[in-house]
Amino acid sequence: MLVEIEMMRELSWSPFPIARIDTPIGRTAVPWRGAPDAPLGRHRVEWTIDTDITWGLTAKPADETGPAILAGGHCVILRGHLRLDPDGVGVLDLSGSSILLEFDELPPPDVDGTWIQIHVPHKDVHLYPYEL
Repeated sequence: MLVEIEMMRELSWSPFPIARIDTPIGRTAVPWRGAPDAPLGRHRVEWTIDTDITWGLTAKPADETGPAILAGGHCVILRGHLRLDPDGVGVLDLSGSSILLEFDELPPPDVDGTWIQIHVPHKDVHLYPYEL
């Protein structure tokens, strides 16, 4: 996903710099796993979620359709299209970017192919830059 890094700063709760980003589907701030002195501006990134997802608690059916990135207090809220595989791994399609989700228990099979929202603490979402 192409993101615009608007600002980077150090915060006590993260060993990594926090990047405030803007995308066509929303804004948030999350730990940056690239070079701490990365320039502001556009970067291609991969999203990772470093915590298990619990259906009904940190993941639920979305109230709306369409991808979104929202700031929710101490959480990042990501809304995307879910695909499940039989091993309990999910893939959240977030506007063409795929984010792997590990569920602590398999969600109901009828949520495969639906729009969901996940709520993840900022500290558990990371952005890794990459080059094409």
